[in-house]
Amino acid sequence: MKLAIVSLMTGVPWGGSEELWAAAAREALARGWKVEAHLPEWPSVPERVSDLAKRGLAVSYWKHYDPSLKARIASRVFHRSTDLVRQVQQSSADAIVLSLGSAFNLSGYQGLCDFLRTTPKPFVLVVQHNYETPLRPWEKARVAGIYERAASVVFVSERNRRTAERQLATRIPNALVLQNPVNLPSFDAVPWPDAAGGFATFACVARLEVWAKGQDVLLEALAEPEWKPRDWRLSLFGEGPDREYLTTLAKMYGIMDKVTFAGQARDMREVWTGQEMLVLPSRSEGTPLSLVESQLAGRPAIVTDVGDSARWAIEGETGFVADAATAVSFGKALTRAWENRGHWKQMGERAHDSAASRVDRNPGTTLLNHVQATCGT
Repeated sequence: MKLAIVSLMTGVPWGGSEELWAAAAREALARGWKVEAHLPEWPSVPERVSDLAKRGLAVSYWKHYDPSLKARIASRVFHRSTDLVRQVQQSSADAIVLSLGSAFNLSGYQGLCDFLRTTPKPFVLVVQHNYETPLRPWEKARVAGIYERAASVVFVSERNRRTAERQLATRIPNALVLQNPVNLPSFDAVPWPDAAGGFATFACVARLEVWAKGQDVLLEALAEPEWKPRDWRLSLFGEGPDREYLTTLAKMYGIMDKVTFAGQARDMREVWTGQEMLVLPSRSEGTPLSLVESQLAGRPAIVTDVGDSARWAIEGETGFVADAATAVSFGKALTRAWENRGHWKQMGERAHDSAASRVDRNPGTTLLNHVQATCGT
């Protein structure tokens, strides 16, 4: 069996949305399959890709962006990434898995869309995220027929699936929802932190990119007058393009003394040794890995009702849910949490039990078995 994997995740060199295909590739290589990956080119090779290459993954890179004006004009004329299309056309793989950073970012690659509408090879779409906004006419036209032709469409969020059907105005009968791998060596709860400081500890674990993760809304909510006398600390874990902006924003709001930029977290269990509550004011999501991981660690969460966040964080039981990523809505959820601070530990225990009972221990294997079954190989 020979499998081709195509990633269209071009936001950062590596992110949580890449973990599912990587886990499936690792399992396929362990079974003796031939596996090739066609990935966006970055200045350095992500550690996970290097590891898979040592295991036998054949990697090809395609150029996804050139800042020069000439290249950008050419990209528009030739519909971007002709080298990717060429690679996929020349592949001898029996089946193709396409990992999409968002449900319809495929529409930015006309040549690839044309290929998928005509290829006799079976392919599976893996959708890691979806926006709630309607599709523009050209986006809908470009992906027309591709979702129907796919052997399967794998979503990581039930709400993302339902949103895609609304956007396309058609059912996706070949769709199902699978989980992403979690970045934890153990699914045991992390002991509740020592409250020696007396203050509440909030942790936002997300890349510092406010258009998606909404940390700006969180800072605005915590800057409201009612939060001034409350004793709390916020740690922002992650890196991203908006760190300087968020630092400036925290200073402007006068709360910088309570905010820490903790950097990229490599050990999620270590994060939760000193933190009590996840805060995730996202503007859009799939199913956030940081939410599932925090629950497995035994921590409640405050989230916005996007993606499948509200399917994991249950209002008043395992967390608190804001209707929208606005300072008013998220501020109300923060206040409800504060008023129930004496119950956080018990909510965290319920969160752990709930997450542990439903998490997929081997989602890469689950995906690979599904690909094998649906692609008839």
